[in-house]
Amino acid sequence: MLEAIRLALVRATKFPKIGALRPSLDEHARLLIVKRYLIVYIPADYGIFVVTVTHGAKPPEIDPEEA
Repeated sequence: MLEAIRLALVRATKFPKIGALRPSLDEHARLLIVKRYLIVYIPADYGIFVVTVTHGAKPPEIDPEEA
């Protein structure tokens, strides 16, 4: 599983627009799905910035200040 996630991140580094846009998270945020894992990242000049890697079955945490 870790190897599949690593390969997805390497691919995203080479092709930063490969992930689906998620403007509800950030205007530049993108999403990759690797098996049951969700990877949120932001393209950067130096590659990508990984925001989070989360199992898809885990409910998202919502900050009540932002809700």
